[in-house]
Amino acid sequence: MKKSTIKNYLLLIVASFCISATFTSCLDDDDNDSGYDTATMTTEEVNAYMAKVTGNYEGTLKYFYIKGQKTLADSIDVTFTVNSDKTIEVKNVADSLWNVYLNETNNNVQAALKKATTANTMLISMNSFAQTTDSKGSVTEQWFYAVPKNNKYEFQYTNGEYNWELCANFMTIYNEYPYQYPSMGMYNDSKRSLAIVMFFKNMTVNSTIQQLDYVSQFTLSGNKTFAIVN
Repeated sequence: MKKSTIKNYLLLIVASFCISATFTSCLDDDDNDSGYDTATMTTEEVNAYMAKVTGNYEGTLKYFYIKGQKTLADSIDVTFTVNSDKTIEVKNVADSLWNVYLNETNNNVQAALKKATTANTMLISMNSFAQTTDSKGSVTEQWFYAVPKNNKYEFQYTNGEYNWELCANFMTIYNEYPYQYPSMGMYNDSKRSLAIVMFFKNMTVNSTIQQLDYVSQFTLSGNKTFAIVN
């Protein structure tokens, strides 16, 4: 039940990226019978794409988790910057949000994080840029893989005598036979907005992995405020 419930959310998010005819292309990375082709962007195309995407954004970071038998979602307000070096800095990531992925084996840190008022910056890497073209050769969609650097978001939290080394572990690709769902992002040129979905696996506390029996997701979305001048 838990996995299938989360999977329904995953399918909805991925479908929002891979619209209509390009849905199969996003999942399989193969040409389909609709006349749409998917290919890796050239260096020149990536540079042109980054020129559009680079800038500062205001938006939200939404995350899903399971409590009891219910699938819940929450979100925090964030600002983030897309840099020309193909990194994204997500600021104001509240330490408190991570408590929902810890269980009774980490009661001390879970209770502490619930009350945390601190925040950190998450660094996301952009790579594997691709695009879809129609039968006339016109570009219909462009996207990229997006995941925290080295698939990890590491931070420290100190509460009195306790000090914890924490790490949120993410996946570049979530495998759910027969499909593969990449952690990916897309930029909407007309709305000057960016949306990213990332797949979260588990937490590590002081080098000990806290296993989850489901794959969760984080969605980052926001609108551009102004461009960065390099």
